[in-house]
Amino acid sequence: MKKSLIIVTIFLLSFLVNLSADEINFQRGSWDEIKTMAAKSGKYIFLDAYTDWCGWCKILDNETLTNKEVVEFVNANFISVKYEMETGIGKTLAMKYRVKGFPTQLFFSPEGKLVYTGFGFTKPDVFIGILKNAVNPEKQINFRGISDDLNPTFPDFYKSAFEKNGSPDKKFPSDSMVQAYLNMQSDLFSEVNWSVISRFKTTYEYNNFFLEKIKTYAELYGEEEVKDKLYSIVEDKLLQAIEAENPDIMRDALHLASRYDPDGSQDRMDYMEIMYYEKTSNWSEYARLIDIQINNNKMPPESINESAWTIYQNAKDPEVNKKAIGWLKAIIENQTNWELIDTYAALLFKDKDYMQAKKYAQIAIEEGKKKNADVSETEKLLEKINTELK
Repeated sequence: MKKSLIIVTIFLLSFLVNLSADEINFQRGSWDEIKTMAAKSGKYIFLDAYTDWCGWCKILDNETLTNKEVVEFVNANFISVKYEMETGIGKTLAMKYRVKGFPTQLFFSPEGKLVYTGFGFTKPDVFIGILKNAVNPEKQINFRGISDDLNPTFPDFYKSAFEKNGSPDKKFPSDSMVQAYLNMQSDLFSEVNWSVISRFKTTYEYNNFFLEKIKTYAELYGEEEVKDKLYSIVEDKLLQAIEAENPDIMRDALHLASRYDPDGSQDRMDYMEIMYYEKTSNWSEYARLIDIQINNNKMPPESINESAWTIYQNAKDPEVNKKAIGWLKAIIENQTNWELIDTYAALLFKDKDYMQAKKYAQIAIEEGKKKNADVSETEKLLEKINTELK
């Protein structure tokens, strides 16, 4: 071989190695082929579960799965694969491992056993933590209720719920259909029956059974999945409270959360209580609870802005409006987030402080235009303010 050809060959090989190091080496192949690769290499399996319509899946791809540290860790420790989860093997795996939302990350041992899960979009630093947990035997989860059978005998109504989004074949069962099915089952701890219980709304009878046996279910299928079922029951009760405008039912829902999830329920309970008062238009209680969240440093500026805007649109009590003004006043100075400034201007207008409202509406318009944002609504607000100032 000529020297020049050797140099070119080395250069190309070096280029290909560097190229592969810049992105996750997702494999193509059947699930059996992926498991065989993992068994031979001794690496874990990382399954990136996505759908074609999932916006957050694309954000995860672009912002997290391209991160240099993430790429290096994944390629060093995992055989990686991406499956579209509403067709083919993806749908089979979604049913088997009860994938309910996207993006989801499933992690398997080199032997093909599920050992860890992740859900949703996470930034690279958080995702690295998930990856490290997935390969750490001390952090892994023993899903001992999950069998080796990839195709257990699921009822037809369960399969229908996993059809492609938008397909006429995608259907969810009625509550009575789920109850009739469960009434015929002798083992409510089985993998198939847990799949039904965890996926669909269940009646009072089966909710009580689940709550009585919640520790057993957690031992079989992991605490996170069991908590999902717990909070689906709690949220159903919260919806009943909202419909009846009954705070006692709301408190019963919160009691369920604190009883069965004593260590991790507080943030969710806070959110549910705030949601109850928002949906029942009790704005003084809503504002009081938001105050507590802000004082405890539990709300980022974007969430404060959202709550303040909710008050601007709905609350009629001037004192509640003043509270929302106070929230934003504390964070508004030196802000370039035009949306926060816009909300502040709107609240000042509602408070009839027209001079200050004009000042901040103008700032919001200026900052919004710098970001090529649509500031037409703020411009309309400014017109209203100027009318009041005439």
